[in-house]
Amino acid sequence: MTCSIRHRLIVLSFVALFLCSRWTFATQAPGASPKPAANASKQETAGKDAWRELRLAAEKGDANSQFWIGYAYANGINGPKDYREALLWYKKSAAQGDVRSQDAIGDMFAYGQGVPLDYSQALTWYRKAAEQGYAPSQFNVGFAFDKGQGVQQDFGQAAMWYQKAADQGDMVSQYGLAVLYDAGHGVPRDLKQAAVLYQKAAAQGMVRAQMRLGYMYEKGTGVVQDLVQAAAWYERAADQGDVTAQAKLGFMYSEGQGVPQSYAQALSWSRKAAEKGDPDAQFNLAMMYSNGESVTQDYVQAAAWYRKAAEQGSADAMYNLGAMYFLGQGVAQDFIEAHKWRNLAAARTTADKQKKYADTRDALAKTMTPAQVAEAQKRASEWMAAFDRRQR
Repeated sequence: MTCSIRHRLIVLSFVALFLCSRWTFATQAPGASPKPAANASKQETAGKDAWRELRLAAEKGDANSQFWIGYAYANGINGPKDYREALLWYKKSAAQGDVRSQDAIGDMFAYGQGVPLDYSQALTWYRKAAEQGYAPSQFNVGFAFDKGQGVQQDFGQAAMWYQKAADQGDMVSQYGLAVLYDAGHGVPRDLKQAAVLYQKAAAQGMVRAQMRLGYMYEKGTGVVQDLVQAAAWYERAADQGDVTAQAKLGFMYSEGQGVPQSYAQALSWSRKAAEKGDPDAQFNLAMMYSNGESVTQDYVQAAAWYRKAAEQGSADAMYNLGAMYFLGQGVAQDFIEAHKWRNLAAARTTADKQKKYADTRDALAKTMTPAQVAEAQKRASEWMAAFDRRQR
């Protein structure tokens, strides 16, 4: 049933009043007692009137009103969440072909909201809306085929549905399709096409797409290598709080790659990511403290940040922490700990550094007693066993 202009105004009025009341409380100082706006009673009365009108329209069979009633119940608008009522109203609207309600029912089965989790049922409802051209549902169908949820995994079908939604500008579908082109799943591998799709999603603000596009520009895969573009896309992702992007940007400012070298900027971005637990950023921050780059040289801080990165498995941090134990910089000199960390670094590093790390460990061992070497090896083995348990 086509919604009249009056019904549309009722819906907009109800939603606007709800958002207005939420904004009133959200903008108060943290910890402050709630202070309703001066006209709160008028808003409450208007909200009740809008809800009454909306419900009346829904009970008369208006699909749009039925959707919004379902949405209100599902999201706790105008009262506690009530998935049973939400499903009831969504189904009334969905029976009239409302794609939003069909998609919402799919979400309820996909996330087990008020119904048993059932990917097959979710897919059934998503398909109803997807076949009517609803982009969010087309993505959901594509995702189901991509991950094999409720259906046998089929990358070709995933690509087809992602493409339909991507053509409508759906950024998550653009990203999903880019990943398939990137890997050659369901479509011929095409890094250039992947980059085009990542760019479309990245331009709409999708962090994962910005990160992947930054990486492609950094490495020159699917695009001409361009460190300026790489840094620009990493910065967009970093500004949205992406930890890996913040760490990347910190390193690029430190080395002057794609941006003017700035230890102050490197310190700022590296610290943001390091404090969130990124091991690469923790290593970069330790290097800056060790070398006195944009901070007062502080071996104690350097050792502390190397340790944080090393405890997460960074071989380079292990090697440098071992050096600090060997020299007694920022920590008490301890050849057993120095050997332990260099032994771990040699075991975990990449092939191009393995000989260097092993040679320094072996040179240190020659200055130690057999008992000290045995103790260092025991500590390294215990650390590895504990680390492996944490990774499971």
